Amino acid sequence: AETAKSHYDENLYKKTIYVFTDENAYNNVDLDDYFNKQDAVAEQISSLEQADNVKVFQTSASDLQAAYDYNKAAETAVKPGHGINIFERLLLRVFGWSYDLHVDTGDGLEQFYSKVASTTGSPHVDFGIEVKDGNVAVTAGQDGQAVNRDSFLSTVTDSLEKESDQPVKLLFSIEYDPVKINEEAANQTKAEVEQIISEGVSLSYQGNDISISKEQFGNWITTYINKSNNEWKLVPTINDNTAMQAISSAIVEKQGRIQTSLDISKDENGTVKINPVGDDPIPDVQSTVNTIKSQYFAGDTNRNKIEINDSTQLSDFSFDEALNLGLITEVSSFTTEFTNSTSTQNRNFNIRKVSDAINNTIISKNNGEFSFNTAAGPCDAAHGYLEAGAQVNGEVVQEAGGGICQVATTVFNAAYHAGYPITERHNHTLRQLAYPDGLDAAVYTNDNDPTWDNDLKWENDTDSDLILVTSYDDNSVTVKLYGTPNGRTIESIAGSFEEGEKFKVEFESVDYLSDGQWTVKTVGANGSNITVERKVYDASGNLLYDNYFYSSYSKQNEVIYVGPNPDKAAIKKAINYTDET
Repeated sequence: AETAKSHYDENLYKKTIYVFTDENAYNNVDLDDYFNKQDAVAEQISSLEQADNVKVFQTSASDLQAAYDYNKAAETAVKPGHGINIFERLLLRVFGWSYDLHVDTGDGLEQFYSKVASTTGSPHVDFGIEVKDGNVAVTAGQDGQAVNRDSFLSTVTDSLEKESDQPVKLLFSIEYDPVKINEEAANQTKAEVEQIISEGVSLSYQGNDISISKEQFGNWITTYINKSNNEWKLVPTINDNTAMQAISSAIVEKQGRIQTSLDISKDENGTVKINPVGDDPIPDVQSTVNTIKSQYFAGDTNRNKIEINDSTQLSDFSFDEALNLGLITEVSSFTTEFTNSTSTQNRNFNIRKVSDAINNTIISKNNGEFSFNTAAGPCDAAHGYLEAGAQVNGEVVQEAGGGICQVATTVFNAAYHAGYPITERHNHTLRQLAYPDGLDAAVYTNDNDPTWDNDLKWENDTDSDLILVTSYDDNSVTVKLYGTPNGRTIESIAGSFEEGEKFKVEFESVDYLSDGQWTVKTVGANGSNITVERKVYDASGNLLYDNYFYSSYSKQNEVIYVGPNPDKAAIKKAINYTDET
């Protein structure tokens, strides 16, 4: 029985699926050469689509987090299999009875479809609503052209379920993609939201009335699309995080109390504990938001005053408990994307590994400092990091820990947009097309001479601890900072952009390419000097910081691997390069 399960799982997890939306590419692209090229440029660009006009998308059961649903299959087992374990029942079915064994892809396949559809076509844009200053307006939508969703999902699933571990190539066409939510449906939701927010929300806490105005209530509104009875609907609801922050701030303002400061710690098992400073009661704002949802969004026309109760728990909150109570909120978030292909697995492994290493890092109040190198620890082969593309002395080379700068850049941007003081930051030698111009962060440690280390450092200059939380999927990494709202806003101003030295094209002969063949080793980029200004304002609009971030990038010559007798002029034309560039 266990052998039967292993048989199915082994076939499933060995399988790679390549998706094309261009028939010429489907028939002619050499996949090995194509993905080797992506590996060469992965440290320079963020995705396959930026590297090449050819649209090839790769996925696997592992990427999609797909798995056979053995439990569901066992539920359909016939009586001859009753009374034995589920895998024995499945084995019986293989040799004599029909069975219903299917792959469950969860959200992974939907996310993969969204990536393919948005990159290769012009997917439809649904009509929607937006609320500003208490006024509700319909946002325009339009039909589009995209890969058919239902066909895509069923075809990829069928390919995963086939009993073969061989790579699968799939070709999809771009076709008419109609809106799910039309203008009439959006107008219906508009009218519903106008009625919901018309009188605001009336709250009460410890005998004090708290009025949430129509304009404030409107800022909490968000929508999602739901299918019911074969009909798509635009459903209004509340953004919990926005509402909890607003209610917490309203209570603070009404009660005349200072926003609760937090002590954040981890026990010996690494479990996060969050404790409010002082002995003030803790309003249960999550329950309040849930009551608002049930009273305002379930067709109930009664608008009773809602009493905000206190939480019965006062200390040692878990992260989720503190988040639900509104004690801790998201202060800032930033996401960067990366290439996911067979040849970039080492780099992606390093991204995940260092993300795990810095996850749940606590940045202490009153100028506690975050150091990326300290939080990450050694990122070398001795500590399990793999060789991948990394920038060293202006060149992309294979080095243990390649890819960790992507996570450092993501951390930097999260701190940058939250308005915290940046005390150390270095740009890459080469300009990074994957990141906002002038806002990348390079990190490096030199075992022989620490004075040559490049670190990313920033300070928490507030009176409440922060915690840094990382997450990732197959194509992106996200860094979020959680704490109490600092009320800051930033103004990011793109400053000067100066062109530096122009890149050149270099040709290197290799013996594994045939006559006339060529492939890109390194994508060229001109040198440049970029300045970005950041102004940070406090909750009252006062200027706290006015900083300039300078970045100087060297040129990167384009390196082309060639076989015998290359037509160099034709190659330059193919990459849109002229000697005057």
